[in-house]
Amino acid sequence: MLTVASNSASKSGTWSPEDTLLRIMRDPTSIVESVHEQCRIDDWNIDVTTQVRFNKAQLPDTEWFYLNVENPDKGDLHTYDILTPDVSPATHDEHIRAAQRCIATRYASLIRSFRFKNDVSIHKKNEILQKLVRIAPQLNEIPKNNPLEAIRTFHKLFDKDRKQLRDLPEEHEAEFSSQNAEGLFTFCKLVARKYLSLARIPSGNNLPNVVEFQSKKDFDIIRKQEGQEGSTQPETNGFKLGKLKDSIKYSTFAAFPPDIRLHLSWPKRTAHYTLSIHAPAGRFFSGNSSNILTRDERGAMYCLRPRKDDAYFKWSLAQKETVRTRSNLFIGDASLWKQPIYFKTTHYEIPGRSTLRMIGLTALAVAMMIVMTKEIEKEQLVHQISAILAILALGLAVSPFGKDEGFSNVPLLSRITPAVVFISLCVYIAWAITKETIFFWSNWGWAVPIFSVGVLLIIHLRRAIHIGRDFCKETKVVNGGGFAPVLSYSLDHAR
Repeated sequence: MLTVASNSASKSGTWSPEDTLLRIMRDPTSIVESVHEQCRIDDWNIDVTTQVRFNKAQLPDTEWFYLNVENPDKGDLHTYDILTPDVSPATHDEHIRAAQRCIATRYASLIRSFRFKNDVSIHKKNEILQKLVRIAPQLNEIPKNNPLEAIRTFHKLFDKDRKQLRDLPEEHEAEFSSQNAEGLFTFCKLVARKYLSLARIPSGNNLPNVVEFQSKKDFDIIRKQEGQEGSTQPETNGFKLGKLKDSIKYSTFAAFPPDIRLHLSWPKRTAHYTLSIHAPAGRFFSGNSSNILTRDERGAMYCLRPRKDDAYFKWSLAQKETVRTRSNLFIGDASLWKQPIYFKTTHYEIPGRSTLRMIGLTALAVAMMIVMTKEIEKEQLVHQISAILAILALGLAVSPFGKDEGFSNVPLLSRITPAVVFISLCVYIAWAITKETIFFWSNWGWAVPIFSVGVLLIIHLRRAIHIGRDFCKETKVVNGGGFAPVLSYSLDHAR
């Protein structure tokens, strides 16, 4: 017959670090008082500084405890820097042991909740408990196995529809806590695919005012082919074209996407979450770009909008800076919201930079080619080519080199424009030299480079007008759900 050890906290009155970890994971809002995250977009990464403040009165009596900082995928090397003294990251072996201890604690709680029916024989009871004894070592292997083996073991042991172990007794045999059964299911599902990234935090009088750490956050590239939030899935062909376009834009040219989406995990772990996100240097957030997103029951994305019948968690979104280089977000009481929460934004280049230079370059190239096309003579060809070469040199001078170069600072269109102008002018020179050899080429060869550069000129003009209008929009504050203001939260306060 299976013998289950009692919870250490119940006997001694003290809590082990694993007990506290489980409590934080079950009911994080009771212990995590507030969380502030400051994000800075830097090339293909987003640097995140996270500050966590705890409710000291609600912490169990223990010398130190574990905090689950993140849940990276198994095999993914995900590091973070702890900035608070006396707080240290747990080792890999500690992660595994803590996960195993948490599984054992949840498993023990589930078994202690058994209440066998009176008509169940002793033999049947022992048979059920022996099955549970045999699967205990398999549960223990889930945290340390590779993802493939761990997921295979998980599906072998658990019924995903009922969200509980397959070998649990039937209703006519025994009653047990469905909450404990689902809690074990959820935790094992988590550690089968991911691992716990834990930090050791001193408790009691040594508890820091704020635990602060830095990490890098991944983001999702928003594809225009996905359609509007809340819409149905796009057609397969459109989605494939979108992926091909993204591959060309973001891989071939190493361009940073202006539309990004961040998954926010901390709002569900505290009743008071704030976020400050800074745009890359030389860029600003679009006036209509920043939104809070979630998913519906079908998994489709949609934006949260303030409505009279709003029953969502509290949130507010503010863009108060003159040029909207920073967005402030507040989310409160989101722990009961089952769907994931995202922050979506779009950033553009501040007017008067590379876009304006590209307008000057393309306009000059078009004007020069039109003037020279009107009447170009053979004896003047050398002078004409010299003028074109001067334009090429100008294009090289205004190209985004040096300190302006980077993943996020220079728009993709500004990157490729000098190259397109260069190729177009080379084609124009070829036409000027060989125009008398081919009849059709002689009459219309000039139109190809002029048309190419002219199209670029129009695109840049439209882009400049669009960005200028967006840049001049008034800042705004959007409040949704039960409104709560964005509180001032400084990174400079005492730790």
